[in-house]
Amino acid sequence: MKQKALDLFHCPPQNYNCAQAVAAAYQAAAGDLSINVDSFRAFGGGRAPGGECGAVFAACQMNPDSAASIREAFRKQTGHLDCASIRVKGEATCRACVGLAAGLLELESRG
Repeated sequence: MKQKALDLFHCPPQNYNCAQAVAAAYQAAAGDLSINVDSFRAFGGGRAPGGECGAVFAACQMNPDSAASIREAFRKQTGHLDCASIRVKGEATCRACVGLAAGLLELESRG
């Protein structure tokens, strides 16, 4: 799932943002065609509720039962949950956040 999300992030032909890349990777892994990947366009670039990173937001939407643990693990590795702080502090690139969020989602979805 992590590699699929990285392959989709800002790459043609879809040019998915962070939230879309994570949602699309989950959709592919789960085979869940009911997920509207395009609807996640609105949550990239820090536009998720509370300014949350779109990648972690999408991961939590895909597996709401594990949202708290996904957020905590993400925050431990990046130092923040909000996109602006992650970008300003330079703790992680957007690409790294996509990979991390998708990897955490994959880990939680298995368990």
